[in-house]
Formats: sequence, structure tokens, C-alpha cells
Amino acid sequence: MSDIKTTPPTQPRRPRFRDAYDHLMDEIRALPDSELIAVNIDVPTAVTTTLGALPEIRALRPRIVAEMPQLDAAHFDKLEAYTLAAGHAHALYLAASQPIESLDQLSADATTLRQTILSDASALATRGFIDGARLKD
Repeated sequence: MSDIKTTPPTQPRRPRFRDAYDHLMDEIRALPDSELIAVNIDVPTAVTTTLGALPEIRALRPRIVAEMPQLDAAHFDKLEAYTLAAGHAHALYLAASQPIESLDQLSADATTLRQTILSDASALATRGFIDGARLKD
């Protein structure tokens, strides 16, 4: 019998950014259009800056809440989640706004790549590093 202990497979962790986005989606959708504003900042820089400064910002919470009674403290407490969700929303925007590559170009690129890989594999088979039997098909 083997003494090797196996670890049961774990579920892959979802990215924090996507989790925050998904968790806040109902709140995001409930926001009326009249409350939306145009974004005129560099989102990745704002996200990185906010996440980096978050410990210092949180340390100021008692003072901020005391001096700004109109501020909803629950929103303040969700600053990290809002920041992560904004980062994910920006990534979705960038992915959606990229031009779609034509299928013909994609096929041509794939064909070129396949020829390169086949050539490399054939060279490895010729030198006896891999079994070339599967390359015949």
C-alpha cells in the first residue's frame, strides 16, 4: 500500500475582481441612468491607487463618517468591492471594444502556426526525441 497522501481536488478560486462585480450586479443594475456619469480617468490607475491606499483610507473611516454625515457609511465600507468591480467592468469593456479578428485571418494564422509546430515536431522525431508515428496522420 502506498504512503502517499492525496489531496482532494479543490474548486478553482474565482478572481476577486469578478466576484465583486457579480456580487454587486443587482446594485449596479438598480442605479438609475440619471445617476451615471462619464468616466474621464484612467481606470486601471484609479483601481491600483485605491487598492494600495485602502488601509490608510479605512483608518480614516471614523473621522470621515463623523465629518460627512451625508455619506452613507455602508457605501464607504464597500469601497474595496466597488473598486474591484470597477476594475472588472473596465476589463469587460476593453474586451468588448476590441475589433473582431476576421475568420480568414484567424484561419491563416492557425495554418501557419500548425505548419511551424509540425516542422518542429518532425525535427524532434528525426532526432529521436519523440515518437514520430503520430505525425504521419
